[in-house]
Amino acid sequence: FQAYSPASATAAGANIVYGSTYANIGSHYNTSTGIFTAPIAGRYLFSASCLFNASAGSYHRLDFRVNGGISHTYGDSLENQNGPSYSSGVISNILNLSANDTVQMHNGGNVTTYGSSYGHFSGILIG
Repeated sequence: FQAYSPASATAAGANIVYGSTYANIGSHYNTSTGIFTAPIAGRYLFSASCLFNASAGSYHRLDFRVNGGISHTYGDSLENQNGPSYSSGVISNILNLSANDTVQMHNGGNVTTYGSSYGHFSGILIG
């Protein structure tokens, strides 16, 4: 699947919902909830990006949530600026999933996402 366009600005500590898809074979990514459900067991490659509203001393963090829990893999970037700007976060990882496991993106930083067409969430079964 390839999802894009975060549905709205996402608060710190909340899950990010990408509201549109380019490809969603089997409809395993839900554009309403932002949750991908693995159709079969295997190794999946995931990647994601998002634009954040950064400010002085802020940081952003993207993380994959597997079955609602953190997978201990982060895409971190610390912003230490003198004024407001935007920053982007990017993350990728290979996850071993069982059938019906779920994966979603989470805003683990202390800033909101920009909430527009900037960003994507994708996954593919690799074996």
